[in-house]
Amino acid sequence: MKMKSKRTKQMIIIMPLCIFWFVCTIFEIMQSMPMTSDNFHKGFFEGSLIGGIIGSICGIIYAFRLYRKIQHTNDEVISQINNLIKDE
Repeated sequence: MKMKSKRTKQMIIIMPLCIFWFVCTIFEIMQSMPMTSDNFHKGFFEGSLIGGIIGSICGIIYAFRLYRKIQHTNDEVISQINNLIKDE
């Protein structure tokens, strides 16, 4: 049970930090881009932004699915341990 609660606390801390880091990175890129940039730089920035958003969303979905799977596996293991203890 301790492992599950620690993993939950970790998720609660890590996810907002990752989102904050991504927003800071976008802000840094926007600040470093010159106002009179050509189409190449604007396209590169827009492509990076779109790719970063899509990658972040996919990463968050994958992380939550993996988190749920690991928690479910822990529940099964704990259930099997409890059944073994009851049988003895």
